[in-house]
Amino acid sequence: MSAQALKDYNEVRNWHAFEGPLGDVVHNGRSFFAWKEGRLLGAYSTLEEAIEALHVGSKGVARRRVTL
Repeated sequence: MSAQALKDYNEVRNWHAFEGPLGDVVHNGRSFFAWKEGRLLGAYSTLEEAIEALHVGSKGVARRRVTL
Protein backbone atom coordinates (compact mmCIF):
# COMPACT_ATOMS: atom_id res chain seq x y z
CA MET A 1 0.00 0.00 0.00
CA SER A 2 1.41 3.39 -0.94
CA ALA A 3 1.93 6.16 1.62
CA GLN A 4 -0.84 8.29 0.06
CA ALA A 5 -3.30 5.38 0.01
CA LEU A 6 -2.52 4.64 3.66
CA LYS A 7 -3.02 8.33 4.57
CA ASP A 8 -6.38 8.40 2.75
CA TYR A 9 -7.44 5.16 4.47
CA ASN A 10 -6.60 6.54 7.93
CA GLU A 11 -8.54 9.75 7.28
CA VAL A 12 -11.64 7.75 6.38
CA ARG A 13 -11.32 5.41 9.38
CA ASN A 14 -10.75 8.10 12.02
CA TRP A 15 -13.73 7.12 14.21
CA HIS A 16 -14.74 4.55 16.81
CA ALA A 17 -18.21 3.09 17.38
CA PHE A 18 -19.68 1.79 20.63
CA GLU A 19 -22.85 -0.30 20.57
CA GLY A 20 -25.05 -0.80 23.63
CA PRO A 21 -28.56 -1.83 24.58
CA LEU A 22 -29.83 1.77 24.51
CA GLY A 23 -28.21 2.80 21.21
CA ASP A 24 -24.90 3.64 19.58
CA VAL A 25 -22.20 6.22 20.22
CA VAL A 26 -19.71 7.17 17.50
CA HIS A 27 -16.52 9.09 18.38
CA ASN A 28 -14.74 10.90 15.55
CA GLY A 29 -11.77 12.21 17.54
CA ARG A 30 -13.46 15.43 18.59
CA SER A 31 -17.14 14.78 19.34
CA PHE A 32 -19.34 11.92 20.45
CA PHE A 33 -22.52 11.33 18.43
CA ALA A 34 -25.42 9.48 20.06
CA TRP A 35 -27.69 7.42 17.77
CA LYS A 36 -30.86 5.53 18.67
CA GLU A 37 -32.82 3.43 16.19
CA GLY A 38 -31.13 5.16 13.25
CA ARG A 39 -31.90 8.66 14.57
CA LEU A 40 -29.20 11.14 15.62
CA LEU A 41 -29.87 12.39 19.16
CA GLY A 42 -27.04 14.91 19.14
CA ALA A 43 -23.32 15.65 19.29
CA TYR A 44 -21.63 15.79 22.70
CA SER A 45 -18.27 16.72 24.19
CA THR A 46 -17.87 13.59 26.33
CA LEU A 47 -18.80 9.93 26.21
CA GLU A 48 -20.74 10.38 29.46
CA GLU A 49 -22.94 13.10 27.93
CA ALA A 50 -23.65 10.91 24.90
CA ILE A 51 -24.61 7.96 27.10
CA GLU A 52 -26.82 10.22 29.21
CA ALA A 53 -28.58 11.33 26.00
CA LEU A 54 -29.29 7.66 25.21
CA HIS A 55 -30.86 7.25 28.66
CA VAL A 56 -32.93 10.42 28.27
CA GLY A 57 -33.80 9.46 24.69
CA SER A 58 -35.11 6.09 25.91
CA LYS A 59 -37.74 8.02 27.89
CA GLY A 60 -38.90 9.82 24.75
CA VAL A 61 -37.13 13.16 25.28
CA ALA A 62 -33.81 13.89 23.62
CA ARG A 63 -31.41 16.62 24.76
CA ARG A 64 -29.01 18.13 22.27
CA ARG A 65 -25.61 19.61 23.14
CA VAL A 66 -23.97 20.28 19.84
CA THR A 67 -20.23 20.87 20.14
CA LEU A 68 -19.17 21.00 16.50
